[in-house]
Amino acid sequence: MPPNKQSKFENNYKWSKLDNNLTTDGENLFCQVCSKSVSSNDIGDHYIWTSVDETTDFRGQYIANFVVGKLSELEPGKAYLLASKEFPQTNHKTVANFFDDCLRKFFLMID
Repeated sequence: MPPNKQSKFENNYKWSKLDNNLTTDGENLFCQVCSKSVSSNDIGDHYIWTSVDETTDFRGQYIANFVVGKLSELEPGKAYLLASKEFPQTNHKTVANFFDDCLRKFFLMID
């Protein structure tokens, strides 16, 4: 994983740790992998799309990435990489559990 950059929010908010990749300050969801944030204001009342990308890196390790974005008729939405996890092996069960865990964490943050 790339090194985490220091965020300008780090000094202003008390963060609660969700897992190795996600943190929150109560309103924003921060991806430490990509150093971006998703605010409930970004999503609003729009529909969202989600995707899980399962791939193998150059070392032969299995990686799953969880991506979410806003659906909008007026403008192209931004996509956010919210989680990335390494697996010893992948199958439908490991990917489904990863997707389920990510959705639970994402909707806990938006509510």
